[in-house]
Amino acid sequence: TEGQEGARVTRASLDSIQEIDYSNSGYNAENGFSLGPQMNVITKSGTNTYHGSVYEFFRNDALDAKDYFENTPAVPKQPLRLNQFGANLGGPIIKNKLFFFVNYEGDRTHVTNIAPLNQTVSALVRSKFVPAMQPVLVQLAPLPAGCTSIPAPASCAVPGTDEIDPNTGQPSGGGAQLVYNPAVLPDIVREDTGSVRLDYNISDKDRLFGRYNINDSLTTDTLGLNQGQVSPQYLRTQLGKIDETHTFTSTLLNEFSIGLNRFYSDTNSNTPKPLTGFAGFFTNLGSLPGPNTFNQITPFSVFEVADTVTKVTGAHQLKFGTQTRVNRLNEWLRPLQTY
Repeated sequence: TEGQEGARVTRASLDSIQEIDYSNSGYNAENGFSLGPQMNVITKSGTNTYHGSVYEFFRNDALDAKDYFENTPAVPKQPLRLNQFGANLGGPIIKNKLFFFVNYEGDRTHVTNIAPLNQTVSALVRSKFVPAMQPVLVQLAPLPAGCTSIPAPASCAVPGTDEIDPNTGQPSGGGAQLVYNPAVLPDIVREDTGSVRLDYNISDKDRLFGRYNINDSLTTDTLGLNQGQVSPQYLRTQLGKIDETHTFTSTLLNEFSIGLNRFYSDTNSNTPKPLTGFAGFFTNLGSLPGPNTFNQITPFSVFEVADTVTKVTGAHQLKFGTQTRVNRLNEWLRPLQTY
């Protein structure tokens, strides 16, 4: 619905879903916008009786065995916290006329990953970019005393990765092995999802409903390039829709709807270390994909107006309609690039 690749879809809590219509081929005209499977999600409505639920699911490292990569004396069992909880309630506001359904779901996740890596210099021999890679390599190997700056000065060159000997084709430093000791990489997720729906039976011929969904999340991933560098990503997705169905006769009806799909993300808002780049190629990794796509601020909105007329004639059903979408995509990368 947003016209973007790799975009985050609006998230709906499982307890707010009434029905899912799935199709992977033979799309009709109102759904055939792109290739691949398509799903139409129908959310729950309130009824003349009150119904609701409250739940929580948790998982804790106290209940788990050690991970395979934690089976070394230097790496203790890492913390794991997973809490998923929520509640929902639906019922009548005016019996037989006006109904409501509200839902909330929360997710609190703290997972720690272990990332061991042993890389020999021989794997870099064919590369012509070894000097330019020093800012990355200093994060992967032990450094001489006092060499802590990023990017590293020439005096802090990692042994075995400085220059390629033109006579031998080998690194002039002797081909020392780079050792990346098991690193603890915490990933933290805080996510809240809410929805509200109102259904109004105006008359026997007119039905109206409005729905609003919101999803807020903050994901903090540890990047694999710089130890200690994290990439927080704040996301907010919102979806609102108003739909009115009018029945003219038993064989003719009209459905009119307006909707708004709003997406906002802010990535890399608090990075403790500078973004790593390669001299002569790019100054940072802002345009490359990563655990959270680096260094982006991405707001965009999709406005939609649609009208569908359905006519039943004999054993046939005919549908006619129109749909208008306006996509508004704003600034993507922060202004850090140089040319």
